[in-house]
Order: sequence, then C-alpha cells, then structure tokens
Amino acid sequence: MEDKWDKLKEEYYCEKTLRKREAVIENASNLGITHGEIDEYFFAFSTFDKNNDGGISASELKELFNCLNIKLKDEEISELMSVADKDEDGLIDFKEFVEMLHGIRTKMSEADNNAQMRRVFDFFDTNKDGKISHVELKNTMTRLGQNITDNDAKKLIRLIDRDGDGQISFPEFLELLKIIKKKQ
Repeated sequence: MEDKWDKLKEEYYCEKTLRKREAVIENASNLGITHGEIDEYFFAFSTFDKNNDGGISASELKELFNCLNIKLKDEEISELMSVADKDEDGLIDFKEFVEMLHGIRTKMSEADNNAQMRRVFDFFDTNKDGKISHVELKNTMTRLGQNITDNDAKKLIRLIDRDGDGQISFPEFLELLKIIKKKQ
C-alpha cells in the first residue's frame, strides 16, 4: 500500500489534506480504523474535494451522496454539515470526513447487530407478543437441547426482568447480552 501512496503523494494534493491525513494516521488506533481504511477515505475525500481546497463543501457533500444514489434534501445536507464540521469553518476537512464516515459505519454495524439480536429474541418469543415468558424460555431451551425446569426458567426470567412484569422484553434482552459481553 505504501508504494501506491508514494506514487499518489507525488501528484498534487492539498497540503492541508495531507497534514490531516497524517494526523488521522497517528490517531487510527483510537478511532479503531486501519491504514487501508484511511487510504479509502482519502481517495473518496480527494475525489469529492473538487477544488482541492482541503475541505468538502455542502454542494460537494450533496454530490458525494448523489453518487452513492442517496438523495438527501438540502436541510439534511445542512444538518450533516453542522454535525460533521467540528471547527465550524463551513467545510468538512479530511479528519472530520473520516470521523463522519466512521460514525456512519459504526451506526450501521450497530443496527446490523441489533437486527441480529432481534432475530434471536424473536426465536425465543414464540407467540410473537414482544416478550419472552418462562414457558417460552423453557420450551425454546428444550428445543435447543438444554432441558431446564419451570422453576429454572422462572429464576432466569427474574434475573433479567427489570420492569417486574415476569417476562423479558427486547430492551431487557439486549441489556442481558451487554452484561454477558462485558464478562467475556
């Protein structure tokens, strides 16, 4: 990847963008992104920074989303600009661009994870009422080869049930998974 970058560096890029790229590379581990991802972001940024001024304007941002076949209203572009433009200079610089795209990717990943967790929850919620009762828990665990008693199922429900209704809601289910994940 370095050879590719060295060749591109020889071409003209805005000095501001090159400095921001180096700062992002130094902070990559804190952001949880790889050098390869930074280079992907850099190429995308450079493509849409049409006037090579080191920043993406609202019109350039709108063009970026149009190219991705995402049609946003001017108000949505303005809102995105105000959130992403941390230094409030009216442009999204490379560092802000990386943070914006990384945030979008992270939210999409969280949404995918929640969708997967919803499917697991729905597997247990056999009557599809949005709650897992001790009977549903016992029957599903039995189908999975884990024979538990009614009493055990009730105890498990009590451990997870935060609102005291004797059943597990989806938010309670997610909370349980967070606790399990922390202990791993």
